[in-house]
Amino acid sequence: MKIAIVTGSGKGIGRAIALTFAKSKGYSGIVINGRKMDEVREVADEIRGEGCDSLAIEADISNENGCIRLVEEANKAFG
Repeated sequence: MKIAIVTGSGKGIGRAIALTFAKSKGYSGIVINGRKMDEVREVADEIRGEGCDSLAIEADISNENGCIRLVEEANKAFG
């Protein structure tokens, strides 16, 4: 199972990367992250529309706790 974690994926380059991964059909899941959950959820829905599983996580990865939470939630969801 190939999983991608894309940070800053609520908009801009991060969003474009996450959607490119989804369209490539090379990933079974994409974990997306951003500071604004409404933006991240929207991208997660677009990814699911491409037939790829997605997990949206709101976390500030500029601090250690946010990074730890992101990885822990990704592991829970995708093992």
